[in-house]
This record gives sequence, C-alpha cells and structure tokens, in this order.
Amino acid sequence: MIDVVRALTIGKGGEFEILDKKTFHSKFISSPEVPKKILAFSLDGNPMVPKPLNAEIDSSYEPTDEEIEKFAKIISKNAHGKKKVSDTSFLKNAIAKIASRVYLDLQEKAYSHEFKQKELSTIIVEWLSDENFKHDLILPTSQPVQKSIKDFINMALGEEKISLDYCIGQVWRHCQPTLYKEFSHANLEDDVIASVIALDERLKRYSYGPPIESMQQLLSLVDSGILDLDLVEDPEITEVKNGWKLENNQSECTAQIMINSVLDAPKLMEVSSPIICNLLSNDLIEPIHSDLGINTKKGWNYRDF
Repeated sequence: MIDVVRALTIGKGGEFEILDKKTFHSKFISSPEVPKKILAFSLDGNPMVPKPLNAEIDSSYEPTDEEIEKFAKIISKNAHGKKKVSDTSFLKNAIAKIASRVYLDLQEKAYSHEFKQKELSTIIVEWLSDENFKHDLILPTSQPVQKSIKDFINMALGEEKISLDYCIGQVWRHCQPTLYKEFSHANLEDDVIASVIALDERLKRYSYGPPIESMQQLLSLVDSGILDLDLVEDPEITEVKNGWKLENNQSECTAQIMINSVLDAPKLMEVSSPIICNLLSNDLIEPIHSDLGINTKKGWNYRDF
C-alpha cells in the first residue's frame, strides 16, 4: 500500500520534505499530476505499526538467548511431538511468557500498571486469542486511525509510553525466525496449522511494520488533505456509473480507480495455472489445508515422483 501511495505521489512529481531529521516528521509538496484524493481502506481499518527507530530501542524487546532456546523447544515439541495438539495455546503461552517479562522490564517506559508477570501473561493470551479483546494496556482500535499512527510512531521513537500490544508485536517479530524454523513441516492437524498461520498474519502489521519514515510520509499526506482516512474501516462499496462509491455512517466518496494492494492468500485450490491444475489432478501435490498452500515434507524432491 505504501509503495502504491509513493507511486501516486513521488512518482507523479510530488516530494516529501523532512522537517525533523530525528523523527522524520515530513511535509508533502504536491504537483499537478498527484491525485487530489487517495482513499485508504481495509477490512479492519487498523494501521501498520512502525518498527523501533534504532537497534538501541529495539533491544528492549529482544528475548534472551535462554528464552529463545526454550521457545524453540516448546514449538518443536508441539509441532513434531507424539502428543496430539488440538489448538494454538502452546504458542500463545510461549509468547506470553516472553512478552510479559519484556513488558515488566520496560518499567517506566510502559503504560502504568501493577500487574505481576502471570497476570500479564493471561492478558496477553486473551489478546492473542481475540483481536477484539480490550484492556487499558492495549491501544484501543476504536480511536481515530490518525491518532493510532501518531501513537505508534512515538512508541517507535521511544518518546511515548509503550502499549502492551506494541510490545507483543515487537517480541513476536524477534521470535518469528525461530517459529518459522521449528514449525516447518509441522506434524499437526490442518486446522491447528491454519490457526497458527492466521495468528501470524494478524500480527504482521506489527512484526512486518514499515520504518518510521514511511508512516510519517502517510501522516504528511493526511495533513495535506490528499490521503483520506474517513472510510478506512470496511466501507460499503457500490459500483456506480463513474466508479465506485465508498460510504459509511459518517462519510462517502466516489473513486474513479481502485487498486488492490493486498497480496492474495496462497490458496492452492484457487490457482488456475495449468501446471498447478495438472499436478493436482495427478495427485502430485495437495493442499496442506483448503485455505492454504502446498503440503510439503522434509526430504521430498522431484525424484520421489
């Protein structure tokens, strides 16, 4: 989405002028070729979350070597062990144990609270289990998107108290390489695998968040009146004569061009490529789940067929 916006702004002769080199606060200078209005929207309306400004700030969220080692053993034991695993609680509890310790260690940098580690772990598991779970330590998704972006930018800069969800997202990012490695070729039920992937996808707005400069550029476009966030959360879309009408209870606007900047999910059964269809029809490949990609096993190669 950021690449698309840059193509429509910088690519059309516009320019982002950095006003503060420390925070990357910017001003957008437009040109006649830049669209007068860009409407951004998604199904949940939640913004991307920037990564910490530098390694020093990011180090506050790093698990210890011992924590990563224990995390790897837990994931491996549940993903490849003989005991049947029926849900993703093993992953949520493992992350919660690390994230709760990290949040306590943030001390005065975190939102004020008096919770012990066990209580924090319970809150974290609740939030990981329900994206609509609300708590005083979690930045509310009900506040205006522009304010959420500003809040997350300030957290990434180390200039604002850290919310628990921001902390969880950064800890998850540090744990992802281990999760991916230990979860490869998992011997789990399809639905459990799908649930783990869905959770990882949900947290990618934190763990795969863009640099601060990119989010500051989006804010500068909002300030200039070009980027419109009034319809950001799942608007009703109606095809009209001159485009598409987007509307909610507060606002409506008609767009002449619609750009899908979301990558499709890897649903094998929806791929229409002849080579994939032939491989499927000849039972040479199969989906790991009806909503996911190709099932693979360690050690497979083309000679097996």
